[in-house]
Amino acid sequence: MDVSSLPKTAVRSLPVSNGSTYDWQWMARALIERLWVVILIPAIFGVLAVSYVLVRPATFQATATLDVVNLRLLPGGGSGVFLPEAQALPTFLDTQQQIIGSTSIIIAAIETLEGTAADNEADDVKTVSDIEELEAFRQRLIVSRIGQSNLINISFRSDDPQTSANTVNAVVDAYLAKLEQDRLETAEAASGWLQEQLRSVGPRATVVSAAYPPIHKSNTRGLLIIAVAGVIGGFIGLFAALILSFFDTRIRNPEQLANVIGQPCLGVGKTSSRTKKKAGTADNKKKLRPASAKVEVDDPALFNVASLIQSSTSETGSRMRYVGVTSLQKESGSASVSEQLARLISTPDHKVLLVDANAYSSATSSENSVTDGERGLIDIIMGDGELSEKAVKREPDTGLSTISIGTVKNSQRAGQLIWSDKLRELKPSFRQYDLVIFNLPPLFASTDVGAASKYLDSIIFVAEWAKTSQTDLATALALNPSIHKKIIGSVLINAKENPLIFLFSPLANFLRKQRTFLSGTAK
Repeated sequence: MDVSSLPKTAVRSLPVSNGSTYDWQWMARALIERLWVVILIPAIFGVLAVSYVLVRPATFQATATLDVVNLRLLPGGGSGVFLPEAQALPTFLDTQQQIIGSTSIIIAAIETLEGTAADNEADDVKTVSDIEELEAFRQRLIVSRIGQSNLINISFRSDDPQTSANTVNAVVDAYLAKLEQDRLETAEAASGWLQEQLRSVGPRATVVSAAYPPIHKSNTRGLLIIAVAGVIGGFIGLFAALILSFFDTRIRNPEQLANVIGQPCLGVGKTSSRTKKKAGTADNKKKLRPASAKVEVDDPALFNVASLIQSSTSETGSRMRYVGVTSLQKESGSASVSEQLARLISTPDHKVLLVDANAYSSATSSENSVTDGERGLIDIIMGDGELSEKAVKREPDTGLSTISIGTVKNSQRAGQLIWSDKLRELKPSFRQYDLVIFNLPPLFASTDVGAASKYLDSIIFVAEWAKTSQTDLATALALNPSIHKKIIGSVLINAKENPLIFLFSPLANFLRKQRTFLSGTAK
């Protein structure tokens, strides 16, 4: 069936993506588009981990093991029977661990190491330096129970292996001495037969293995630290990429553009910017037009736009004659797209007129935008309101006719003048052309574009990849329903060459295959 024979609503309701915005495809695109974040953050964590492993001080940990039991005196016959607890109560072993790490044991061990007399009195800790020394010692002392047994490990960390072993042995000696002293004090408090019996009652500790200077460092393995840092950095990198994508409202695929506008994205153009450099003196530079970057969009990206314009009808039921091309902000390629679209459609038998009606563009707002003796759109409107050979330039090869903006002194005043009632007087002159394409001001000049929509049959929107904001575009269209109503499609330009960017974009992949097909047939 011919597209032109379809109802107007059918032509304007081409497939538009209505899926969820934040799905697994969105996550995959977010990670691919910000792959540098996913790689950079783990790399930073890895470098920091390697630096820490290289500069951290060596730590040696010596360990001694004690077998701690609790002997009880049970009555039997004429004398007591001493029996150790088969399984010491957790509270008993916890108490012994606390005793090993107590201040009195630590002070006794320190005084033994320093070769001073041991008083085993906590009152010796009087100054701040003594307290700090005690806390530093306690932080490096590790007392732990081995599983559910009666064995207790006593470990000490130091940067010297011999110091580590000596300290552990000093703590063990101080603990054993305390146990022996406690038993003697208990026995002295009794008398007679009971005194003799109590000499062996109570906690007893046997050294299972003494502490020896460790051979290997006790630091956490460097590879493990680097691996953990890399994993943590990887998760942070993934999270950061998703967060950045969540708050980034710039359009990066045709589905996003179609969701905002409500009409399909008809082309994805890969562009190249070419800056024109002009030399001259300071006086000559003032007379020259500002240098601008010319955006060249390949013809296959505009193929669907041209087909839709030629096959669609206006609100009155006639074929479309007046089409506008606009963007969100200045210098977003709308001028280049309108020019290349006009060249694509124009043939000797199909007359096309390209009208520059954007008074806000830096490339057209200069007083020198037309040469001496030439006339532009503003000059025509302010003059007799008729097209002349001086105002219209015609290309003999393609048959394309163009009208420049003219002399612009005040952009806002020029915009009001262009879309005034005087433009209607030019419509009879426009009827000699099969199609008139207007390069419109950006949507930020909503008053001018809104006034222009009254004269146009349709509007093509041009979005620049990773620069056009979804929020700004949606707000502009919501504030100007008349403009939104006239938009029949859009074009996404300046897309990157990296195919991973559109890996999960069905529309972009189809347009890429279409471009390849059209380029092949053109050859």
